[in-house]
Amino acid sequence: MNGSSTSGSSHNYDDEIDLRELFGVIWYGKLKIVLVTTIFTLLSIFYTLSLPNVYRSEALLAPAQEQDSLAGSMQSLSGLASFAGIRLSDGSASQSDRALKALSSRSFFTEKIYPSIHLPDLLADPRWDPETNILSYDDDLYDAERGQWVRELGSLSQGAPSAQEAHGFFIGNVLNVFRDDANGFVTISVDHVSPYIARDWAELIILEINEQFRARDHETAMSSIAYLNNQIAITSVVEIRQALSQLLQNQIQTSMLTDANPDYVFSVIDPPIIPELKNSPRRSLIVILATLLGGILSVLIVLLSHYVSNNKREVEVV
Repeated sequence: MNGSSTSGSSHNYDDEIDLRELFGVIWYGKLKIVLVTTIFTLLSIFYTLSLPNVYRSEALLAPAQEQDSLAGSMQSLSGLASFAGIRLSDGSASQSDRALKALSSRSFFTEKIYPSIHLPDLLADPRWDPETNILSYDDDLYDAERGQWVRELGSLSQGAPSAQEAHGFFIGNVLNVFRDDANGFVTISVDHVSPYIARDWAELIILEINEQFRARDHETAMSSIAYLNNQIAITSVVEIRQALSQLLQNQIQTSMLTDANPDYVFSVIDPPIIPELKNSPRRSLIVILATLLGGILSVLIVLLSHYVSNNKREVEVV
């Protein structure tokens, strides 16, 4: 019993000695710790100050509901419509689902967004002057005076970025889409260093996605109307003429909806605005994290250097 008690006391004493030594090493290297931590803090401050403010313009949208009753009334005619080669609407829910998929597609960006924006505002590292509301660009990427791209990859000078390159950057850094499954509401937001461009691009996206589906359904309805009128004229069977007439009426209603409703897929509940406050970067958080990282690394460096030097001295003594 006595031997066991003595061994436990000795173990606790060794632990106490180790902790004292640990804190002693840290205290001895406090100047190095303060220096390294200060360097990390200053570098993070300079880094965050070099980052431009990024503004986010958001819009709250709801799937348009005007087609629900029309879609329901056409279910009984779906077999005949398919036989006649006519596509009936799947309803507003599936329409909005397709629209959300289209928003991030390369084809939608290439056809609707890419031709409508000033490409340097996207890919030439733009910086916004709030006093003049003017954008400047990285001279190594784009010559604003001559209106030419001057960026280089390797030894080959590259021209304007392709639609594929622009699309990848747009989806990864500019466009954000969120759908609330509980109520179906959709939030579309655009990030940009200029709050005005953020608002303008958000409006452009909403306008173009509605227009793309509206124009497509209008064209389909008009083709269907022409086809049904021709079939009614050459059909003598009364039952088929009545069914075709009902299909014709539905297609006319679809055509009327596409003509009268600019908010064809999404209706705007809360339109995008020019944001007054930046969305990022969170400079204080970056500085705090960098300071903590610097402090941890400096302590590890002090402890590591101490134990390495001790091991060297023990080896030399042996």
